[in-house]
Amino acid sequence: MEIETVETTETDSLALFREQVRNEVKPSMSEAAAQKLRAINETDRLDKIANGRFCTALKSVIVNDENLAKLLTRCHTSAPLTLLERRVHKLNWFISAGFELGREIDSVHLINFFSELTSDETAMTDSQFQNEWNGKDAVKIKQSRLDRGIIASDVPVYRPCKSGKKCLRFEKRKAAPAAGKGEYCGPACSASDRARQKRALAGMPTDTIQ
Repeated sequence: MEIETVETTETDSLALFREQVRNEVKPSMSEAAAQKLRAINETDRLDKIANGRFCTALKSVIVNDENLAKLLTRCHTSAPLTLLERRVHKLNWFISAGFELGREIDSVHLINFFSELTSDETAMTDSQFQNEWNGKDAVKIKQSRLDRGIIASDVPVYRPCKSGKKCLRFEKRKAAPAAGKGEYCGPACSASDRARQKRALAGMPTDTIQ
């Protein structure tokens, strides 16, 4: 007796989706879009170069009222520039508090931000403004930032030459500072100290040399 077999076909509900994935063509960037992207990247590169040069120029500014007034006049973006003396004083206050030009204050926007006057500050008398932004507070804030390690001290740490009183540049009861990361103030002092050590060893009894 023959048994008739019936073939059944299982329906793949995801077949259409798989076919679409196989036939999918990834979109490619048009030449116009590529040129636009290259132009943006080039603009960003030039901006970084310009910002770097601006920061370098700011670091070379000698901080005094006259130079800060010139800086604010050139960088001010809103007109008119009023109460320039107060703006200079406020910017100088932040610099005294450790916010240095070319470091924390490194753009035209930040120069204007740190010198911007509030409505209350524009209405104050000169004495009130001076009390509000007094130099003693700036010094305290800078010291606090130094103590917390937020900024590094701009005063170099004195490391005396290893030669001590025999330092070739010894003066005013102090040896000269050690150069760089070395122990001596210079090659001459280092050679002189080594020669002294050799002479000292040569003069010692042989039974004491280990």
